[in-house]
This record gives sequence, C-alpha cells and structure tokens, in this order.
Amino acid sequence: MADSYPEPKALIGEVWMPDPQRFAMYLRPNEIHTAFNFSFLSCPWDPTELRKVIDETIAAHEPVGAPATWVLSNHDVTRHVTRYGRADTSFAFATRTFETPVDLELGTRRARAAALLSLSLPGSAYIYQGEELGLWEVEDIPDSHKHDQMFFRTNGADPGRDGCRVPLPWSGTAAPFGFSPPGARGARVPARRGLRLRAQLRAGRRAVARVRGDPARQRAARRRRTVAVGHRRVAPTALKAPLHCFPSPI
Repeated sequence: MADSYPEPKALIGEVWMPDPQRFAMYLRPNEIHTAFNFSFLSCPWDPTELRKVIDETIAAHEPVGAPATWVLSNHDVTRHVTRYGRADTSFAFATRTFETPVDLELGTRRARAAALLSLSLPGSAYIYQGEELGLWEVEDIPDSHKHDQMFFRTNGADPGRDGCRVPLPWSGTAAPFGFSPPGARGARVPARRGLRLRAQLRAGRRAVARVRGDPARQRAARRRRTVAVGHRRVAPTALKAPLHCFPSPI
C-alpha cells in the first residue's frame, strides 16, 4: 500500500516482541519498513547490556534489509531522564512504579550521553517530544487529573502513562507553562497540584521560551545538534558503514 503512492511513504510499527529475531520478521520486504526498537529503550544504563542490545539489533536487521531504529522514550514508558536516575535503570511495564527515589541530575547527564549514542548508531533515530528539553517523568499528578486507562483498569496498581504525556512547557514559571491559558479547566498538569514547587521551578527552566532566551544554553544546544544530528545529515553514508566499538578509557 505504501509503495503505491507516487511519493515515497514509510510504515513504522510499534511492535513489542520478546526477541530480535521475531521482531525482524515484521520488517521483511513485504511487511512494514521499520519499527521502534523497544529492546534498546528498555535496556538498563550498563555498557555491557547496551553493547549486547546494539549488536543483536544490527544482526537481526541485516538479513531482512531493514534499517535499525534507536529510541529512548515514547508515549507509553517512563521518560529516560527519570529511568536513568534510578538504581534500576531498565524499563518494564510489570515493575513500573512512582515510588522509587530518582536523582534527576544523574539522569540528565546519562540521558545526554544516551542521546549522543543513539544518534551515532547506524539506522534511524527517533526523538520523543520533550527530549530536546530534557524533560523528566511527572510522577505526582493527582489521581483526579489522570486520564490513562491503565491506571483505572488496574485500580491504581499501575501508575499509568500520564506522566510522560503532559504538555510541553512553552513559557512561564508555573503550570500550565503556556500550553493553555492560566486557570483553564481540564489542564493535564494542574497549576496548583500537578507539580511540586521544586519540580515547577525545574520545568520553568526547561520551558521553550527560557531556553531560546538563554545564549549559553542555545550555544550548548547548537553544539550538540552539530555533533549529532548535523553529522547524520552531512555524512549519511557513514550510518550505513559497519559499526566498530572501542573500549572505554573509564
């Protein structure tokens, strides 16, 4: 169907499979073009585990001729800034909870490194809305403001996915951060109860308007884009070359 259009179209699947071999079966020439790599997304922040997932992903995609994909977060999982700031940095629906201590500063540093890693790998990379701002999971949304059916179907045993789906902070220093008018009814992130004061201050610092107005942060963002995204644009053939990994000096 996609190939029948005069302009090229691509089918991108959201396929959760227990192993890369079964996953690759969906990417054969008569199937979909590519699919999100949830093994990479769920992988803990561990060099051995990451290397294993990367190698298995590339090996499974080569026989079917499909590009590998690299994704760190999406609309269903805990944002990786939060995951990487916990003792257990992996992700699984069965163990998702909002009661685990989080070091957001550590998670942010790891998330930056993970972004550079994913953008340097061969294939296609996906960036979930808010990653460019370094957003974390909002874990203190009151039950009365939750929308996700996972939360309601499990009677609250599953905290749900609202925390990764809150609106982007566009401006201001308090919720709803320019996404909707102040005091608007039904805002996904309520102005008074949706975020603790400390978290509100953090979100205000990550607002789009604040980032755009800070020359130092703009320069840092430009450097990261030049190194990662820019390289993918100016040297696309390098992304098809064999991958070589080197031991870390640390």
